[in-house]
Amino acid sequence: MRSLRGQTSQNVFLIVVVLTLFLAACSSDSSPSSENMSSSNTSEESISGSVSVSGSSTVEPISTRVKETYNDTVSGDVEITVNGPGTSAGFREFCPGNTDINDASRTIKDKEKESCVPYVELKVAFDGIAVMVNPDNPLECISKDDLYAIAGPESEGNTWEDAQALASSLGSTTTGWPSGTIDVIAPGTES
Repeated sequence: MRSLRGQTSQNVFLIVVVLTLFLAACSSDSSPSSENMSSSNTSEESISGSVSVSGSSTVEPISTRVKETYNDTVSGDVEITVNGPGTSAGFREFCPGNTDINDASRTIKDKEKESCVPYVELKVAFDGIAVMVNPDNPLECISKDDLYAIAGPESEGNTWEDAQALASSLGSTTTGWPSGTIDVIAPGTES
């Protein structure tokens, strides 16, 4: 069991890392001049600009909380927008440079890397998946292939028979599937 103290330290570290990224993205001068350096040593400068964050809907709450903490902590005129259309949709905006930060719940694909701006990957959290089944459903144990057939991108998602046919074609040997229609509630294809 993890201690609360360790979890708090991780949260503080996460906030510091993301705030550093926000500050870096807000900087308008890529090369510090001696004038800028001397003035920053003698007085607190107000920062301004904008930072756009897009991507994974499961990471969006973390970015929203960091935005709130930043706005509550740092003075200045920085507009931070956070949007969670999904990881793939976020990469489509991030890679050509339309957003500053992409929240992702998966690793960037090779095809996405080919046309992407230079980036730094920071792992801030891990996704979890919970599979819940109606207690009246007789299906007790399924394989990854079965789950993919029920809720994956190739799933028809209409009947248990359709799912079982796809699962069998993927190598599943699960038997005893229920019959009738199937209702799947899962993230959309952009997530």
